[in-house]
Amino acid sequence: MNSSQFGIWCILMSGAMMLILLCIYIEQAVYKSKGKKWRDAYPTLKEYVSIYPHCKTDRGIKCFNCSSFQRRFIWWDRSGQGRKVFYCQHCGEYLYRSNG
Repeated sequence: MNSSQFGIWCILMSGAMMLILLCIYIEQAVYKSKGKKWRDAYPTLKEYVSIYPHCKTDRGIKCFNCSSFQRRFIWWDRSGQGRKVFYCQHCGEYLYRSNG
């Protein structure tokens, strides 16, 4: 690799790194701007049970959409701490959020 090829390679790599950093920045900005709205869009467990009283059973909480008991959660802020949003593992419907 001669010096002109190395210079072109450095310019291309710098551009690629800047593009990656720009994408990460935009993703974080969009995530943070929607985070509060996304979190508040889901009811708490207490509110969920009051909206869907038939979903509280002796076996636990079930999905209002498909009646599955298979629930999972995701952290709303990606930190692994605090509030969680629970969703149905069977149909993918978001159900409720934790009080965190």
